[in-house]
Amino acid sequence: MNQKPPKGFKRFLPRASKLLTRPAELNQMISNAGKKLAGTSQSRLSGAQENLTLFLDLLNCYVRGTYRGVSNETLVATAAAVLYFLVPLDFIPDFILAWGFLDDIAVISYIYHQVSDELEKFKAWRAEHND
Repeated sequence: MNQKPPKGFKRFLPRASKLLTRPAELNQMISNAGKKLAGTSQSRLSGAQENLTLFLDLLNCYVRGTYRGVSNETLVATAAAVLYFLVPLDFIPDFILAWGFLDDIAVISYIYHQVSDELEKFKAWRAEHND
């Protein structure tokens, strides 16, 4: 990863790494993030909603065993970004109107750009498999 990660993001990497070895907990995180995403207005997340959905799809396919063409580094990074999104009291708490999701957007965008090559391969695979 080339750029400096957004403030507070690195602390989510070890927890994300552990989640990848615990499929039930990873499934629960995916479910919780999907629910939070569904309850969050598009305007609050700007364009990050599409990227976050892609992260969830990738993690879901990985945990189900239908897609393995991804590095462990990308899995950890995307899982950490999802964890960051889930935590309401991150660098800028989510309940602060108009500002609460700015750090989430920054993390999601940062990770998307860092692992975009692998995400593009996943999108192509997903399009072929209608998954």
